[in-house]
Amino acid sequence: MSPDLAQAEALLKAQSWQAAHDAFQALVEGGPESQNPDAVHDFAICCFYLDDLPRALQLLDRAVELQPDYGYRYASRAWMRAAAKRTHDAIADYKRAIELDPEDAVAHNNLGLLEEQLGYQQQAQERYRVADTLQGIFRENGLESERPAPPAPPAPAEPATPSTTGGWMWWAIGTRAGRKAFFDFLKKGLKSNN
Repeated sequence: MSPDLAQAEALLKAQSWQAAHDAFQALVEGGPESQNPDAVHDFAICCFYLDDLPRALQLLDRAVELQPDYGYRYASRAWMRAAAKRTHDAIADYKRAIELDPEDAVAHNNLGLLEEQLGYQQQAQERYRVADTLQGIFRENGLESERPAPPAPPAPAEPATPSTTGGWMWWAIGTRAGRKAFFDFLKKGLKSNN
């Protein structure tokens, strides 16, 4: 019996990377979700966590092909390209993500981080300013974006790798409940309930 999408997503949320990988692989590679950009994207996340960055990037290319007018697809691939140390490709993807969604504060911030790595301090500072302004507008109005946030940016000096990226971040950006909890955390001024 083949898995369904809900089962695959539950495995992903539980961070059962190999089981989620196998479920998404059955669904995406010739299966009923082969044209679903979200399923293709989630399959890429599994590949990333199983140290198959080349396959993860191929899958994100496919997600972009399936949904070329959605900025999040480019922002996700940009983050993954940065993890692969393909900085210039990542920058191009973040720029495209911003063209498609000028209010994506995370993409502005992440682009700034990459520009800063390359020594473009003035451009990076402008990106940070725009990101801070957008985040401030959202917070002031108590708004939560319906767009999913792209994956967390790699650290400025070293791109993130599967071994250094916290699993909680994927939950925080990859699920509605996680995004809500993350935005609540931001609204509280970066203070936890603990």
